[in-house]
Amino acid sequence: MDEAIKASAIVEHASRCDGQLHPNIIANEPDFHLQKIKEALYIRHNVVINRDKGTEVIDTWTNLIMRNRLCTTATTTTTTTTTAD
Repeated sequence: MDEAIKASAIVEHASRCDGQLHPNIIANEPDFHLQKIKEALYIRHNVVINRDKGTEVIDTWTNLIMRNRLCTTATTTTTTTTTAD
């Protein structure tokens, strides 16, 4: 069983959490290569259980996506910081 848990993030999550997984389709992209790029960007810019970062994407795209928040999903958590005057 330990090998199965190590091999799959979904199995690991299911073995440690009581809740159900609720996967969502974030985007439907017919072009396979573009789909892999979009997937990698969403993985890198959201809280996910993926163990890898997906297809390699150049830093220019990563910086553009981060700066404009183009790959955020409804489940993305945002923290705000306030300072006392």
